This record gives sequence, C-alpha cells and structure tokens, in this order.
Amino acid sequence: MTTIPDRFRHDCLACDGMCCVAMGFEASDQFAITKPKGTPCPNLNANGMCGIHETLPERGFTGCVAWTCYGAGQRI
Repeated sequence: MTTIPDRFRHDCLACDGMCCVAMGFEASDQFAITKPKGTPCPNLNANGMCGIHETLPERGFTGCVAWTCYGAGQRI
C-alpha cells in the first residue's frame, strides 16, 4: 500500500466542499442520488459542509467515502 504524504491527505472537516459541488455523479450502488456537476449536493448544510458526513455509507454514499481530492479541497 502506498503512503500518501500529509500535504496530499484530504481533510473533509477543513474543506470548502469542492467535490460536493464540482463533481457530478449518477445514482448507483455508490451514490444514492444523481447530481449534475457544478450543482451543490443537497446534503450540504448552510455552512457548506456535508450534513451527513458521519453517516455517508449508511445513506448510500460510499463513493464519497472512497473518493479523495488529495488535499485540494482545503486549499481552494
């Protein structure tokens, strides 16, 4: 297994929700809904943070858990 340097680790709690807006996805076994790219995810709260981050897998969003921005989200 490759170790990711700290500067490339994502930190969802310090992020601006880049993947939650920029990425698009279709309803599947990894995403419970279809979301067009450039559209904010309906799970974002008023602070721009994921309102269901603690329960993503249980709610059908394993794709969010598996994806990484390699630290870009907290740098924008």
